[in-house]
Amino acid sequence: MQTSGIFNNFHSLKGNSTIIIDATYAAVSSTYDFSGKNIIDFSLNVGGYLKGGGNQSIYVDNTITRSIPVLPVIGQEYILFLKLMVACPPPVPLSPYSNPPTPLNQTYIPAGGPQGMFLVQNGHVYGYKTLYPDTDSWIMVDANAMPTGQFISMVNSS
Repeated sequence: MQTSGIFNNFHSLKGNSTIIIDATYAAVSSTYDFSGKNIIDFSLNVGGYLKGGGNQSIYVDNTITRSIPVLPVIGQEYILFLKLMVACPPPVPLSPYSNPPTPLNQTYIPAGGPQGMFLVQNGHVYGYKTLYPDTDSWIMVDANAMPTGQFISMVNSS
């Protein structure tokens, strides 16, 4: 199983995800600093689980970097391939590391960063390679206006 890097297909992306959800971004829960990077912690309303299960409300951490050029919009629907957030080691004085203020057992990160984020709009699914070709052309797993039902079937059969 691939644990990091570039995912070559939906099977490897799915295999490296703890959960896969269809969800709507609800609110910004918090912002914090992790190793010198700004993190925005979003709460999401889960509409359904394609892999795994859990609460109807979870949190997703998004790092503000060049690899995720645009953060999700509140109220927007996404299909997300997520990994459970891993706790940081105990902080030491003046350490740049800190855990999110949200419960770790309900806090996730996108598998492979933008590789695990798919926008749902008007009944169609779009990957970040399609949405942001200038910054995310390296992504190998994509969707370009694929009907939502077809996308979900493809994920389920992977």
